[in-house]
Amino acid sequence: MNILSIETSSVVASVAISNEKGILGEITINHPRMHSQKLMPIIKYIFNNLSLKIKDIDLIAVSNGPGSFTGVRIGLTTAKALAHPLNIPIVTISTLDSLAMNLSAYEGKVIAVIDGRRKKVFVKAFYFKKGRIVKKDVAKMGMIDEFLEEWNNASEEIILVGSGVTENKDYILASKGETIQLAGLKDNFPFAKTLGAIAKEIQPENYKSYDSVEANYIRKSQAEMTLKE
Repeated sequence: MNILSIETSSVVASVAISNEKGILGEITINHPRMHSQKLMPIIKYIFNNLSLKIKDIDLIAVSNGPGSFTGVRIGLTTAKALAHPLNIPIVTISTLDSLAMNLSAYEGKVIAVIDGRRKKVFVKAFYFKKGRIVKKDVAKMGMIDEFLEEWNNASEEIILVGSGVTENKDYILASKGETIQLAGLKDNFPFAKTLGAIAKEIQPENYKSYDSVEANYIRKSQAEMTLKE
């Protein structure tokens, strides 16, 4: 099964094609505000170099947030446009889940943290054992200082991963206790190859059609909040 994975929920634009043998091709660009210009050329480049066409894709995996509102929309819109003509099934994957899987080799509690600006963050806790998630909590949104207080009082070691770590690193380092560890820089970005790995484990009954795919922002966009006010 060939899986096309699209990740655009952060500053990273990442595309991968994988199957049961592993990753066939992957391109990741770490540059803000370039997704709308770069995403389709990246996808075309990978297809051309692998001598594949969209008809060769059996499943599309795409990140549906939380993260950049614009980035998430671009990724979902692209996935739906590619899936529509041939009715290719889609799986949507939380960016928080994808980030946590970057640390799947860690034994213990991993907390994915995505920056929401102005000290706000999205968080979700995962518990890993032997490379697999054995338990995960519900995603939450709140202020970083509130979560730090909670984490500092934890009785177990915690490792934090995601843009919420990189964007608030100085503040976290100044406030964290000994139980809190920080992931390395390379692990704090979501990657398309991780979406592909997760998608392989998703059962067909959980696949979606192009017209039923939705974002998972966890909060309203700034435009929606301004309109409401």
